[in-house]
Amino acid sequence: MAFRLTFLRIPEHRVYSYKPRFYDEAKERIAEAEEKYHPKENTTGKYIPGLEIREAYRKGTVGGKKKQAGGSGVNKLVLFATLILLFIAAYYLAKLFEPLFQ
Repeated sequence: MAFRLTFLRIPEHRVYSYKPRFYDEAKERIAEAEEKYHPKENTTGKYIPGLEIREAYRKGTVGGKKKQAGGSGVNKLVLFATLILLFIAAYYLAKLFEPLFQ
């Protein structure tokens, strides 16, 4: 496994999950009867476009993953700034102690 250090976030590719649907008349009748006598959560009976997508954004699970608070972009920025400050400090310390080594 290779260790990769990146300072810019590279977005992951999204996969379209296509599941082919086949028509089965008996299953359709059973599903219609079940929905008629045992309705789902949407009690209004109206189709609400984009409801599942909105719920996924609200829960933070778009794309199947739950987003973490305080994203890793901030952590990488802090790491990058710390490394720059350490290099600057090392440079000035080397300049300060240069006469001792000559």
